[in-house]
Amino acid sequence: LPYPGSYPDQTYDTWAMEGPSTYTGGLTIAALEAAIKIGDVLHNSHDMHYAEWLTQRRAYEEWLTKARANLEARLWNQKGGYYLVDEKGKGNTDIMMDALVAQLYASLYELPEVFPADHVRSHLRQVYENNFLRFADGKRGLVNGIAPRGAKSVEEQSRDNQKAESWIGAQRATVALMHLYGLNKEADEIEGVDFINTWNGGYQFRTPEAINADGNFREGPYMRAGAEYDIAEARRLVDNFDYDWVPIDRLRLEKNSYSDGVQRED
Repeated sequence: LPYPGSYPDQTYDTWAMEGPSTYTGGLTIAALEAAIKIGDVLHNSHDMHYAEWLTQRRAYEEWLTKARANLEARLWNQKGGYYLVDEKGKGNTDIMMDALVAQLYASLYELPEVFPADHVRSHLRQVYENNFLRFADGKRGLVNGIAPRGAKSVEEQSRDNQKAESWIGAQRATVALMHLYGLNKEADEIEGVDFINTWNGGYQFRTPEAINADGNFREGPYMRAGAEYDIAEARRLVDNFDYDWVPIDRLRLEKNSYSDGVQRED
């Protein structure tokens, strides 16, 4: 597993982690599975490099075995029912909303599971109960990181603005994963809040990267919100649900109730 030394080594670039982390550890496992699948497609017994590929494949499989065992042993919090942010960092017992994003990629690309299915469901339930319901009374979506129930509040736990924000794209990726693992009711509830904050909130096609507990946004428009298509694909895979995409020239909005309570005509 990657072992960062107290610096951000992933897309949360002000959220420092120390020791193996669930986020990058999961991505490492998914990347190794993808490398094996790609190699198997590119090489066959008639390929002059087939023997070399088999040697490399065995190395990947050995790394996978070690990575899976290490991640579960060092980062799964059996008592809390969720994965730790990292092994040694300050606030490592926080619950990270986006920690299992590697599982979403693996599922969508039909790769082997990165994490045990029961652990995924348990982690996602903790995300719903803590990162959603305990953050701004469930009115702002999923906060990126939050201390377990009974610990410090969102405001007290960190001066890191990224940890105390709701990232719209990461939230949508997590919602997609919830659909894939049977938490449909919870996913639908979060999607509803997402709609209120973004579309009814006046952002529409300039969806920002982040919204905080006060409803203030940062960095808009932002491409990460394209994870909405992950939700569509997840629902298609689970229950053959297809979105009825409406061409923009046919889209007409009536009176919208924005987050500030003001009625506007669009």
